[in-house]
Amino acid sequence: VQSSTPLPVELLYFTAAPDGREVLCSWATATEQDNDYFTVERSSDGELFEDIGEVDGAGTSHSTLHYAFTDHAPLRGLSYYRLRQTDLDGSDVLSAIVPVWMGDGPGDVPLVLWPNPAHEVLNIVGTTAGESLSVWDGSGRLMLEAGTAQQGLTVVDVSRLPEGVYLLRAGTSGHEQVARFVRADQ
Repeated sequence: VQSSTPLPVELLYFTAAPDGREVLCSWATATEQDNDYFTVERSSDGELFEDIGEVDGAGTSHSTLHYAFTDHAPLRGLSYYRLRQTDLDGSDVLSAIVPVWMGDGPGDVPLVLWPNPAHEVLNIVGTTAGESLSVWDGSGRLMLEAGTAQQGLTVVDVSRLPEGVYLLRAGTSGHEQVARFVRADQ
């Protein structure tokens, strides 16, 4: 059964990125229907989120609208942000989760993988755009040429790997990072 009810908000994007000593969260909507407000949420582990700010929605709009929120006291190290959109009737929808690294300077971002154990996809942060990604098993066999890293978040499909412990290698000649992850079925 298909519903003819339009989605309350058509979210074009949600991003979060360091901006000096703060984290700037920004997003845009293509359309809004009975949109009450947005809540920016932050987590230190990607699972338990806390509300850190609220931004009013436009109610109903048929044009692109841009929003922003600044986290003036971000967590050090790796944290995760997401957006919760709440309608006038109280129902809500969550965005995808966006990782942010707040380090002490450029070049100090560690290679971070999640979820771990991974089932279908492995999310990767801490790489530089263009670095090659490969997955190796415990005996040193190349199991997957995973392509090249993107700026920010890279997602790799690991669903075809057998269950086990693997090493993800990211880098270029002369500079390589390695991180361990587990591939498990649901």
